[in-house]
Amino acid sequence: MKIIHSRYQLASILGEGGIGTTYHAKDIKTNQKVAIKVISLSQISDWKTIDLFEREGRVLKQLSHSAIPAYIDSFQVDGKRDRLFCLVQEFAPGKSLAQWVKEGWKPDEKEVVAIATQLLDILIYLQQFTPPILHRDLKPQNILRDNQGQIYLVDFGAVQDTYRQTVTGGSTVVGTFGYMAPEQYRGQATLGTDLYGLGTTLLFLLTGKDPIDLPQTDDLQIKIPADIHLSSKKKRWLQRLIDPATESRFTSAQIALNSLNDQTSPTAEHNTTPAPIQLSQTSQIIWIRTDDALQIKFSAVNHLLSAIGIRPNQFGASIVIILCSLWLVIVFLLFWLPASTGLNLGNVLQNPQIILFVIIKSAIAITAFRWTYNFLTKSTLLYIDQDEFKLQGFLRPLKPYQIERLRLPEVQDIRLQPHRGNPHCILETSFREKLYFGHGLPKQEQQWIVTQLRDFLQSRRNNVQKQHQETQADYQQVVSRILQKGIEAYRCQPWSQGKPESQVLFEAARLVDSNCAEAYNNLGVILFHKENYKGAIAAFKTALSKTPGYWAAHINLAIAYDTSMDMKHWLQTFTTSLTNTEAQDRQIGRAEHTLIVLKDYPDSLATILKSFRTKLKYYSDTSRLRYDYAHLLMFQGNFAEAIALYANMIAQLPKKELGVTFIADIYFDYGWALAMQGDIQAALEQWRAIASLPSPKNTTKVKALIQHYQG
Repeated sequence: MKIIHSRYQLASILGEGGIGTTYHAKDIKTNQKVAIKVISLSQISDWKTIDLFEREGRVLKQLSHSAIPAYIDSFQVDGKRDRLFCLVQEFAPGKSLAQWVKEGWKPDEKEVVAIATQLLDILIYLQQFTPPILHRDLKPQNILRDNQGQIYLVDFGAVQDTYRQTVTGGSTVVGTFGYMAPEQYRGQATLGTDLYGLGTTLLFLLTGKDPIDLPQTDDLQIKIPADIHLSSKKKRWLQRLIDPATESRFTSAQIALNSLNDQTSPTAEHNTTPAPIQLSQTSQIIWIRTDDALQIKFSAVNHLLSAIGIRPNQFGASIVIILCSLWLVIVFLLFWLPASTGLNLGNVLQNPQIILFVIIKSAIAITAFRWTYNFLTKSTLLYIDQDEFKLQGFLRPLKPYQIERLRLPEVQDIRLQPHRGNPHCILETSFREKLYFGHGLPKQEQQWIVTQLRDFLQSRRNNVQKQHQETQADYQQVVSRILQKGIEAYRCQPWSQGKPESQVLFEAARLVDSNCAEAYNNLGVILFHKENYKGAIAAFKTALSKTPGYWAAHINLAIAYDTSMDMKHWLQTFTTSLTNTEAQDRQIGRAEHTLIVLKDYPDSLATILKSFRTKLKYYSDTSRLRYDYAHLLMFQGNFAEAIALYANMIAQLPKKELGVTFIADIYFDYGWALAMQGDIQAALEQWRAIASLPSPKNTTKVKALIQHYQG
């Protein structure tokens, strides 16, 4: 077995990546088991990798935690043709969580919570540093578990499959697709970033699937499968960990752990920011408001006692006296009264009617006792957080004390409304069900409660909308980078018999953003050149359904119909103007991410147009160049500028010796541009001019267009 640095005897390979290897080894001086990470200078593409590797060593030197393998040594080994960089750590026993799941391990809720607790403890330790230490690559492969359930976190910089060029751009992005928080695509990381990695790792343990393989909502929120073995409360906790918006996640590992252990209070995450107080000094309402939660607690009994001069906190003993007295009255009515009227126990037992009477009265007495006890001892509680609205109290007429939980979108309206002659606070759900609370309180306090609830709910909805917009903007940047990479790949290999890289990237963009019209259009271009016209037509139509004013997709669709010999749909598409607004309003499709079906231009429409503008500065008299430029302007929807170029070329025709076919093309496209601008008569004149040429082109199409517009 090989010995390196005259000290470490290599035993076996623990893991391999594209640029390095992790070995299981033994320190022959101390007889200690160690793990050695080795990267090769000859296999790296930039010095950023070396920088990250060295930074990992510096970070590990600071750490002292039982669940993080300790730093031991680092050194370099120079060979004849290469240099190796080595990092030595304590050997962590066990297998990665990914390996456990691969071998058939299916953890239950208790085991998953235990793993989450241990990992949160590690993250709490890391986040206590100044500045906090962020792992940035939490995933099943970087978390080890031994046979006793002990967890170890490894790879602070991660040799194995961590340094990679992602589809999001040319810079090095640390992380793993699917487990990376959205902000990591922008090169950012917060305390919530590692919590996202923790959440996706736990989801992998519960489902056995990578997060990328699970369904997502339109705003890229991973959907937690309904059939996983996890309580609803833990599901909500997990859903918050994997929220794509950083503001919606827990703000630290400590807060996440407190919430997991049910140790949070409304004031746990933020300093309280009380709303303007509008209550009287004698009000018995207890309330706390934070950025993320609102809690209101009150009791009608306390209000009544306060109104007659009795302090509520002196009322505890009185409750017992009242209840005992009430119970004695009920017993007297049920038993002593029948005895005083001549009925004895023997007569009662022999008379079924009296037995039934006693049973009914007993049930009524027990119900009355329970209702009275709840009314005297239990308060009404209203609690709203980021996920739900919890109500406790007498919420329905003639119903016992209840606890109701509603999702915030299910809250339709909260208002003050008379009910049976008395004002009540009423909450109406999206199911048209009404919940009542606040009975017995003064109207001013009821109005205050309604105002607070409405204000907080509106604040939460505004925050959700803002977070959604920010998340969408972030993902638009990601999608734009994927599309740009796809266009670059398309330029190198426009189309092939198999599935080219550009097609894979455009499909990825479509998965990330299901409403990305450019992704569907570009997929259609690839399918068109692979002569899959049916698939191309479907893709172009989908692009138009996502962005109705997308002119490049509209023209691509027309060309696809034309190439597939579908004259009917070609005519219908060719003569349809997508909008009646000005030309600049029709340029909805993003030209910088748009491909067109013309074989001569394997690049984005924006790049092609820019190239033509540059050429026209030096070759302005070239008719063919101006014609192609005008043709491309129509892909962009810029018909006004195209018409000007066509008109100029038509005016110069007597002075130019151009081929008949080329002249027919000019008249044909000039007429179409005029038709799209609404000048049908001028368009017909151009198309009729084609018929006067010696060898007219597209005779069938021209006749069909003339007949369509004249009819």
